Amino acid sequence: MKKDANSILIYKGITAYFARISTAFLVGVLLLGLAACQSHPTYQAYPGPVKPADEVASVFIPREFNLLNVDGESYIQPLVGNGTFVKFLPGSHKIVIKYVDFWEPNVEITERVASQPMLLVFDVKAGGSYLIQSREIKDIKAAKEFASNPEVDIIDKQSQTTVATDIKYKMEDKGMIAAFLGSLSSNDSPDPSPENAATTEENGQEPALEMLKYWWQKSDTEQQEDFMKWVAEKEDTASTTIENTDNESPLEMLEHWWQKANAKQQEDFMKWVVEK
Repeated sequence: MKKDANSILIYKGITAYFARISTAFLVGVLLLGLAACQSHPTYQAYPGPVKPADEVASVFIPREFNLLNVDGESYIQPLVGNGTFVKFLPGSHKIVIKYVDFWEPNVEITERVASQPMLLVFDVKAGGSYLIQSREIKDIKAAKEFASNPEVDIIDKQSQTTVATDIKYKMEDKGMIAAFLGSLSSNDSPDPSPENAATTEENGQEPALEMLKYWWQKSDTEQQEDFMKWVAEKEDTASTTIENTDNESPLEMLEHWWQKANAKQQEDFMKWVVEK
């Protein structure tokens, strides 16, 4: 069974954290989220007022692809939605997308499957309507195979023909993609580690944020859910220090580093989880 990647993040704890800051805000987010689950956010990739449909091209990006960048401009993927429309002026354009989806191999496990970022270069015509399309993915095995070797087409919906597209995603292309984006995403950077955290602490820098990211990536879905519930229910208590971290579970380490983090680091960590 497949789950909506972004909805999982909402309903499994992320918004619970923000609820501790503002209950009214949470209610608003949930109401908007329920309405937005069936919506298609639209991104205008040109300056100035909205132009008539016959003067621009529309490209639809399905839900299972996160849009990261449009013509050199970073794009923040909405938490909810069912795909994104991008409106372009006629001509050549570049976007960076990434396959991200959640699957349930069984009722007790939810697994995230993601590809490397893909840079797509293509031309569109005024009044054109286009769709990013991939092969059908029916199970987690097919999802992992696709993520390791993603192939997509841009389809002209009016003529039902494939648009010539230059696609970059392999390891040898990562430098070019990184240069285009300006920097690699956090998923493409080396995982922080306890050893690196020790060095950071020696240099007078607070390692809490990096360690939260590290232990989040080491934890399984159940531990992540338990951590988010713990954050939502946690009252302001004195920090608990773990003397020996060698045999502690990822959940315990997440709680430990959360208590060591300041409010800004906690907020940055939650944003990182949402964008991940």
